[in-house]
Amino acid sequence: MKRKLFVILFTLFLFLPLSVFADSKVKVYIFEAGGCTFCEKQQTYLKGLDGYNKTFEVVTKELYVDHIKWEHGKDYDLGVKTAKVFKEAGFNNASYNSTPFVVISDLYASSSYNSNLESVINEAYKKGDKDIVSCIDKDQNGGYSCLNLSEDDTEEDNIDEKVEEDSNPGFTVTFGSLTSDDTSYLNKNKCLFGRDVCCDTLFEISVCYWLLGVALVILLIILIGLIKRRKKNN
Repeated sequence: MKRKLFVILFTLFLFLPLSVFADSKVKVYIFEAGGCTFCEKQQTYLKGLDGYNKTFEVVTKELYVDHIKWEHGKDYDLGVKTAKVFKEAGFNNASYNSTPFVVISDLYASSSYNSNLESVINEAYKKGDKDIVSCIDKDQNGGYSCLNLSEDDTEEDNIDEKVEEDSNPGFTVTFGSLTSDDTSYLNKNKCLFGRDVCCDTLFEISVCYWLLGVALVILLIILIGLIKRRKKNN
């Protein structure tokens, strides 16, 4: 009976970290335009990765209704805010004038087709998805706090807002492989963008659970040994 109990407890705590990660899929956001060829190509690439629907899921947002007239879609305002926040954080390729505009946690934001995103997704899964887009959507103050940017860190655009929004995004659509700007997450990312404190929340919680489980198992073994020794001495 004691041996069965030991096996059950050991198995429970051994696999507990896996249960922590089970419900923590990374959300890969694609802000797209209807009929955008590279948007469809981006989705095809992502859905072909091994981690699709296991470690990450694809969330599509309608930035533009179509890629001909570039009529604003239902998620246009969110796309604009998201692009501006990431732009201020140093993601130079983040733009709502281009599709597909892809966002992954606080690690990646770029308006271009990219076929080298698997390592970024894996990094986001390991660290725990910050889901910045969702934070920006709920924030009433522009969403800058979602990336730990203060008002002093933000700068007003020199170009008139109306002129910028009326520009034809069709002329700024970019595509291709990962560029130096796209890899800014590798050089800058320390969770708080260059600060020394890193927020590997899910990973740290998982490790703590695992260590707690190991400690309890060791304690159980010691208790069983003490009980056996006492019975033997009696």
